[in-house]
Amino acid sequence: MEMATPPEFYYLGSSFIRDDAPWGWNNFPEWAKQAIALTHLPPDKIVSLKAFLDQILSSPDDTYIDSMWNEMGVSTVHLSRGGNSGGITRQRFKTIRELLDTVQVKSLEGKS
Repeated sequence: MEMATPPEFYYLGSSFIRDDAPWGWNNFPEWAKQAIALTHLPPDKIVSLKAFLDQILSSPDDTYIDSMWNEMGVSTVHLSRGGNSGGITRQRFKTIRELLDTVQVKSLEGKS
């Protein structure tokens, strides 16, 4: 059973600094680390985000994975003639998923 898209998925997408995009596409792991840190998600939301990314990555359908990238809102994936990104988006999601285990996120939960 698929899980509903959690709000933290969209928070992550909105945390990629658009002004850094030209640099970020060439330095994706660093750009992703920056975005993850900027989410300020509490630990339970990080766990939820990891589970959702695991669900996305479990799909054998690269077209679905590309559509989820576009839904996240970082930028639009440019598709090849085959109708998908050729695995680039899957690799980006894998990078993000791996970084969620190592990047320290300072939660703003409970702060006012």
